[in-house]
Amino acid sequence: MNQSERSKFLSENPMVRDYIHCMFWSSYNHDCPDCTPMDCNYDYSDLSDEAFKLCVDDCDAFLKKAHKIPGVTDFFGEDRDSEMMGLMGHNLWLNRNGHGTGFWDEDLFPEALREPLSDLARKMNGLYPFVAKTPEGYDIIEMEGS
Repeated sequence: MNQSERSKFLSENPMVRDYIHCMFWSSYNHDCPDCTPMDCNYDYSDLSDEAFKLCVDDCDAFLKKAHKIPGVTDFFGEDRDSEMMGLMGHNLWLNRNGHGTGFWDEDLFPEALREPLSDLARKMNGLYPFVAKTPEGYDIIEMEGS
């Protein structure tokens, strides 16, 4: 998927868009002397093809399982381009990576959904973005799991 296709895809998929945004916002480039958040220097266009696909696949897999939880479809609906889906992506990243917040802490979600969504996210292994170099010497973001 080229950058134009990625941009269009993300505009139509707030869950993946906000998942990736939260990933960069909450992650640090530990090779950088001042240890700045990754979102200061990187965005979705810096993800390797494999890392981008992993983000999309993980959001899709989570969503399929989440829709089996009673009340999720009623609350979020089937509409993948709703802004509430963006909040789902944001909280999925935080919850799965143990950031001390997530679905369980989100007042916008019905109380009955908070723990089940949190439990589902916690079952996913943590992911950590890191800066690698392309053969041409450009920065590219890859992922590693826990």
